[in-house]
Amino acid sequence: MRRALLAVLVVLLLVSIVTAGGLWDVVPKVEPSVVRLVGFHGEDESVSTCAAFSIHQATGYLLTAAHCLAPELSIHAPNGGKYVASVVWGSEALDLLVLQSGWHGKALRPRAPDMVRGLEAGALGHAYGLSTRYFAAGFVAYLGALPEWEENGMNWRDGWLLISAPFIVGMSGGPIFDREGRVMGMVQRTSDRTGFGRPISVVWGATQAYWEKLR
Repeated sequence: MRRALLAVLVVLLLVSIVTAGGLWDVVPKVEPSVVRLVGFHGEDESVSTCAAFSIHQATGYLLTAAHCLAPELSIHAPNGGKYVASVVWGSEALDLLVLQSGWHGKALRPRAPDMVRGLEAGALGHAYGLSTRYFAAGFVAYLGALPEWEENGMNWRDGWLLISAPFIVGMSGGPIFDREGRVMGMVQRTSDRTGFGRPISVVWGATQAYWEKLR
């Protein structure tokens, strides 16, 4: 019995290593499109950190989570530059926010909404407020609505993408991507075992007008 259990654990370890390794290879492709989003809250002078990613290079449009909104938003780009960000569109119910800044990073491409459970998924964001991007990897564990959930007026019925790896505070607004570097969804919530995000079907349906046109 112990040998069988050990064999299963070894297999799971090898699978996780292969998965992380395959996704890690695409991180250099995705990373230049992800920025640190710093929010300044005037009333208590506090600072919050999230992530955002480019969806239209020419216009400077970026996508992030609506709960990252602050009275003042600043983009800290991979090139070391800092830019003021303004709100173009937002939805609290979907926890989505489109920003615009003077930074024109390469736009990430959306994946077709053909995802299934078991598909490998990676995510990048600024966990713990780190200036460098934090990488998480797992599998698509669940796709669909969470009709029994209630939280701060958010719409949990429009579809969710659950990942078999927790996200870390500060990763909100970062992209969830596949092995080709295509956007599968966006980081929004987490638990100690699971990462929660909107799938590309929901994200694209709400924000497609702001994405760079596919060629």
